[in-house]
Amino acid sequence: NAAFGSLAIAQGYSQDLPSAVKSAAESRLAADSCGAPSAQAWAEYALGEVLNVAGDPEAAREHLDRAISLADSVRAHFAHGVALVSATSLRVAHSEVPSAAAALVEVIDEWRRFGNWRQQWVTLRHAAVLLARARDDRGVGVLLGAIAAHDGGVYGADAERLTALRAELLERKGPLAE
Repeated sequence: NAAFGSLAIAQGYSQDLPSAVKSAAESRLAADSCGAPSAQAWAEYALGEVLNVAGDPEAAREHLDRAISLADSVRAHFAHGVALVSATSLRVAHSEVPSAAAALVEVIDEWRRFGNWRQQWVTLRHAAVLLARARDDRGVGVLLGAIAAHDGGVYGADAERLTALRAELLERKGPLAE
């Protein structure tokens, strides 16, 4: 099950959506057949990620929220955390700033409690996006600097998003923003 879910996510991120949907469906079938809530949570998370990449944020959020609930039911902390980060990233992009900020605080606290800095850096990238939406140039600059100095794992869409944020900040504030 986890293998199908992870494969679905990788296929989705590489824009092979037909294969991603098929792998996500296989992950759900395997999870449902074994009945383990942690497996079902991972399958829901994978489907949520695929639907987000496919451009259906509402459906993605439903699956991610279901993943969070399932993971919570058995204290599957990692599945809960990654699904929460993904659901929060959707809220950052599509919700009002105050509610998205509250969701981010919850995720940041989650990773702090478990000491998972890899996932914390992913979360802080979303925080930079939210601060940009709120026009907090100073906050964006601080986070972009911290991410550049400490987070070596930025690539793909995240790297493009952060590059765009940096360019927007420099356009508004000039070279002193760096």
